[in-house]
Amino acid sequence: MMGGAPCKQNGLGMIEVLVALVIMAVGLLGLAAMQVTATQTTTQSAQKTQAILLAEDMIERVRANQSNAGSYDGVSVGSDDSCSLNYTPSGSNVASNDVNGWGNSVRCLLADGSGQVEVDTSARTVEVTLSWESRKDSGDADAIAGEDTVTLATSY
Repeated sequence: MMGGAPCKQNGLGMIEVLVALVIMAVGLLGLAAMQVTATQTTTQSAQKTQAILLAEDMIERVRANQSNAGSYDGVSVGSDDSCSLNYTPSGSNVASNDVNGWGNSVRCLLADGSGQVEVDTSARTVEVTLSWESRKDSGDADAIAGEDTVTLATSY
């Protein structure tokens, strides 16, 4: 009698292992993509927060110097201007020190940042607009996503 016991299979088959690896690889790629997106969003959020703080800073400078609010009208900061890390106020009055200090902060804190201030003394309103090159990743200076803009307007 030649009948033998059937062969018993031990372990997993090759197909089951390959399917498990494919599922795990897809999951890990999805996780990596989610991490990249989170990093980009965090970087852009930090840049926008910095721009809002700078706009609020100029509005508060105008409020603090209401008697000379007209001195802030038409202020324009270009992205081509240089940033001084050792800036010290040297103007002869508060408004010029405010404008120069704020302009230096815009150039130093925003990538290719520029800003404009419009003050309407008759309506007692101030509008600050800031623009900058939005970075996808703060560690990669060449990873530019485009230009972002923030405008804040209020009365003083």
